[in-house]
Amino acid sequence: MRKILILVMLFSFVFLSATALAYPNEPDGFRGLTWGTPLERVKDSMVFQYTDGSFGGVDKYTRIDDELTIGAAKLKKIEYGFWQNKLSSVNIEFEGYNNWANLYQSVIARFGEGLRPNRYMDKYAWLASSKASILLEYSDIKRSGYMYIVSKVASDEQNAWEKEQAQKGGKSGF
Repeated sequence: MRKILILVMLFSFVFLSATALAYPNEPDGFRGLTWGTPLERVKDSMVFQYTDGSFGGVDKYTRIDDELTIGAAKLKKIEYGFWQNKLSSVNIEFEGYNNWANLYQSVIARFGEGLRPNRYMDKYAWLASSKASILLEYSDIKRSGYMYIVSKVASDEQNAWEKEQAQKGGKSGF
């Protein structure tokens, strides 16, 4: 009976913690493109940049005529990641403290306060409950930063893919 009580308490803690980490306005995509949008549907509005080798290959594209601002922040680049030919992530790069401060304020206004694991670093996270996780980071040394938004569905599928690849390697790689 005691084991059951401990399991119920543990489950409750995990469930409540996950619920507490949810944030408002969790994005179901970016700038009119929903997560999972097929590349074929938007390819004419995109320019191929490169293939990131992660998860067997994530094709990175920029959007033709993309507005390189969010609020008062001027952005260096916005890359759209397509994994298995579906929109899975967006990476936003920026330079300079003013752009960092402006982007941070826009993100807080939209998604609320993020998690900040280290108070000495400008690194924040908003963890997905159902749609997308966000990581926002700025480096004083480099005077630049990025915001990475990843679909929860794609992230879960990528993690499963990675685990499957490890299993295959464990069976045949030795």
